[in-house]
Amino acid sequence: MKINISDKAFDWYLDEMNLKPGEGIRFIGKVYGKTAVHEGMSLGIQKRVGLPESTSSMTERDGRYFWVGADDGWFFADYDLDVQWDDKFEEPRYDFTKNGIAQVDSKTGASATDAKTSASVHDEP
Repeated sequence: MKINISDKAFDWYLDEMNLKPGEGIRFIGKVYGKTAVHEGMSLGIQKRVGLPESTSSMTERDGRYFWVGADDGWFFADYDLDVQWDDKFEEPRYDFTKNGIAQVDSKTGASATDAKTSASVHDEP
């Protein structure tokens, strides 16, 4: 699993979450919601100080760390996490990719996330 952070998304973490060198963002699976690859679960984030003890994946940028803990590896298994900038919501968008291809909801085609819940954005059929 790889974690990719776009420049605009990285800047958002610096500005909105006041992310300083030595601090990081932990990506977690949480109950409720929906992603393009999970029913009943959504992606959450936690700001942390210092390095984690064990990870499934971690990337570092300018002294800031972005990781998935070993205990949340199941949530991201078989996927990379691609954190892009969402111009519509003016915040990061979390895409699950497999072999470089964004995974989308088979029913709605949604891959973007709702600004308030981090659940996939869906138009009901």
